[in-house]
Amino acid sequence: MIPSAARLGRLETYIATQVADYLAMGYTPTQAAELATYLRAAHIPEWMEYADAQMIVMDVSLGVDSSKYTADEIASSNRTSVTATRAEKAKLLSERMRVSYHHALGWVDKIERGEAVTDADLDAYQPCAMYRHVDADGVLLYIGIATDPDLRREQHAATSKWFRFASRMDVDWYETRGDAEAAERSAIQADLPIFNKTHGGVFRGDRVVDYLVRHSATDLLEPVI
Repeated sequence: MIPSAARLGRLETYIATQVADYLAMGYTPTQAAELATYLRAAHIPEWMEYADAQMIVMDVSLGVDSSKYTADEIASSNRTSVTATRAEKAKLLSERMRVSYHHALGWVDKIERGEAVTDADLDAYQPCAMYRHVDADGVLLYIGIATDPDLRREQHAATSKWFRFASRMDVDWYETRGDAEAAERSAIQADLPIFNKTHGGVFRGDRVVDYLVRHSATDLLEPVI
């Protein structure tokens, strides 16, 4: 909780939203004015930081141990959330979703237009890694991208037969999946990892056969990805 001085500038904005709701429900202008007077007197003491307010609002809406909050804290969280600025909303989204502030601003605008933030939006703007698997001799085996490269490594270990040769994974992070995809495409075309099929990677041919023969793994001449 922070002192009222930091939030008093928003009090009238909050009151206006409450008065409008009152009028929409059929209350008279006199009754709405009485509500405004009450709100000015009763709700000045404290406001909350937006992040704290959103945590309480979420807990209460989901029924997650909401009994730990007092009535005043719940009222303050609702008041703060209603009057939060575009910048505050974007800052919180940026921190919680690990996206750039610029992208978070776009999401805030989309939400305020009544549009849904889709899974595609989330995937497009979350940080994404490009990873390289190399063998003990430094030979590049495979290049890929993933938002969770450690999980992807476990998946390769379970399903990719070439993984038996992998000795090290190098990871570079990019701001968005699109950036990572562009880097992956360029890296595969330039470095020609042994076992990539996509983006012009050389999967079959003398390089693959030679590698597998030298490592006594001709069984992998069957598809290995």
